Amino acid sequence: GSTTTSMELLPTNYTFRVTYGGASVQKKQDVSSDPNVAFQTTVVSMKLLASDGTTELNGTAEYYAGGWNTFGSGSTTTTMELLPTNYTFRVTYGGASVQKKQDVSSDPAVVFQTTVVSMKLLASDGTTELNGTAEYYAGGWKAFGSGSTTTSMELLPTNYTFRVTYAGASVQVKQDVSSDPNVVFQTTVVSMKLLASDGTTELTGKAEYYAGGWKTFGSGSTTTSMELLPTNYTFRVTYAGASVQLKQDVSSDPNVVFQTTVVSMQLLASDGTTELNGTAEYYASGWNTFGSGSTTTDMEVLPTNYTFRVTYAGASVQIKQDVSSNPAVVFQTVAVHSDSETATQYYASGWQTFTQDMELLPGDYPFRFSDGTPQTTVTITAGGVNHIH
Repeated sequence: GSTTTSMELLPTNYTFRVTYGGASVQKKQDVSSDPNVAFQTTVVSMKLLASDGTTELNGTAEYYAGGWNTFGSGSTTTTMELLPTNYTFRVTYGGASVQKKQDVSSDPAVVFQTTVVSMKLLASDGTTELNGTAEYYAGGWKAFGSGSTTTSMELLPTNYTFRVTYAGASVQVKQDVSSDPNVVFQTTVVSMKLLASDGTTELTGKAEYYAGGWKTFGSGSTTTSMELLPTNYTFRVTYAGASVQLKQDVSSDPNVVFQTTVVSMQLLASDGTTELNGTAEYYASGWNTFGSGSTTTDMEVLPTNYTFRVTYAGASVQIKQDVSSNPAVVFQTVAVHSDSETATQYYASGWQTFTQDMELLPGDYPFRFSDGTPQTTVTITAGGVNHIH
């Protein structure tokens, strides 16, 4: 059952088969005329040449015969004795593999060749070359060439996924370098504006974008622009102490626009129509003057949530409001009536003179009376006239 061997056979025609190295070949022979059945292997060589056609590269060498087997020493350039038949050969280089079928009975020299692949990152003008991180995927992400665009390297002629990283963001492309060895990425000019509520006036805000962390966009203040990869980003603008964000795919729309809202702040008397003069403030990274600082007033702010505060007659109240859905911030006072007509003072940032039916903001106030009634704290609530002693 194993060569070299012999046995008694009738003198007639037979088909003989030998298996070696996982492969088999057959021959027919009439043993009555020739009882010596001989098979012979062939010296097969396997090389991996660079794109210049002469430089020999070191790749993993395998062949398929009932499964993948190590060819020769297992590393190109190498040789081994194989039966003269068809095989599939495989070479692995740079993490990728390619295969070819070859009949070694007619051609025992198995040659693979790499291709020079280049990788560039061009600016939006199509000519300026930018410096980005260059990688390709072959059994894992690997540095491409020098690792920084523009660069090149020898790769097997097959499909790869390439990735470039620039300004904190990354994009990928799949490409068959056997048909196109030039891998080109290109950035887009992205602009960022902050417009006032009129849709035309440009305001100055702080400009940022998120790519592995918050980064300064362009010059750092709107209106500005910069070259970015064509992908999704989160952009953030800060204005008058507050910030808002938006996500945008700049490959489809490179113009990032934020817009403020005109917000008004009023303090109305208990009648719901008379406008009173109170101190106007809002909270955004600290308390800030709102508009002119005195109600009724308005100002351009970003469409987000704020806490507003009005101060009147020594007391203050606050409300939280999302001005993107309701830009009218309204406070209202309450009329306070002393049924005994003996209320003389109330406390709000100090003792203040009380006048009958005066307007006060809702809240807790200590009151003093002239008829001997002890000092009393009263909660003044919104809605209708509030009666005290």
